[in-house]
Amino acid sequence: MDASRSTTACSCSTNRLPACRSPRSSWLLGALRSFAEQGQTILYVSHRLEEVFALAHSATVLRDGRVVASRELAGLDEQQLVRMIVGRALSETAPVPSGPRTGTPVLELRGVSAGPVHDISLEVRGGEVLGIAGLVGSGRTSLLEAIYGAVPIRAGTMLLDGVEVAHHSITSAIKAGLSYVPEDRAAQGAFLSLGVSENLSAADPGRYVRRLLFRHRAERDSASRVVAKFGIRTPAVTAPLAMLSGGNQQKTIVARWLQRTPKVLLLDEPTQGLSGDPPK
Repeated sequence: MDASRSTTACSCSTNRLPACRSPRSSWLLGALRSFAEQGQTILYVSHRLEEVFALAHSATVLRDGRVVASRELAGLDEQQLVRMIVGRALSETAPVPSGPRTGTPVLELRGVSAGPVHDISLEVRGGEVLGIAGLVGSGRTSLLEAIYGAVPIRAGTMLLDGVEVAHHSITSAIKAGLSYVPEDRAAQGAFLSLGVSENLSAADPGRYVRRLLFRHRAERDSASRVVAKFGIRTPAVTAPLAMLSGGNQQKTIVARWLQRTPKVLLLDEPTQGLSGDPPK
């Protein structure tokens, strides 16, 4: 892949961290077990499988708004439950990295402090994926927001393609080739009352304007191609985003930014709510 045209991804996640059950959550699970033993019926909704196995007697799996499985947990292991949730087996083997990249970093931070994070330095080159792990409140989201211009950088330096970035803002970040998929899609990433096609075009609506007129048909035709490419399940490209499952909403938001072929793609918990077969 030509590094000059490749996308650099910075992804924040807690999914691969060890399960850390707090005293409060342990107390809650204990209390729920006690209530269940006294005859109380409990419906427990969670994506934390260790809690499901620790508490529940049976599990019902929903995918794309439909019940796909309902099983007693006795004799069921975690991998079998994961298969029911995502609709396929997950490989535990990660791809072998191709080796360190060379050349000028696409994105570089030097001693950056912003929000709750202090003195952060990192380099990411074209074609690389940099993982940033941390618990809730650790500052991982604030770091991505600072790179994207949503949180002011109070100290340190940020460079894109070796050039220092000054007067950083969201507008300048987008123009410079940065794209950001936030953790809270409903509050920050989605326009739930608008159609799928409008959500897909939101990052670059000007591409559909010609002679001061907005070309709605071109927008819908482009959306149909993107929906097919990313496997977004929707009754129509004009359907409100609120009608889609959480996973398909997330696919729509990710696809919105990938259409811009960003220089740096910032992803905060991007796999939340994703289920089903991967796009072809």
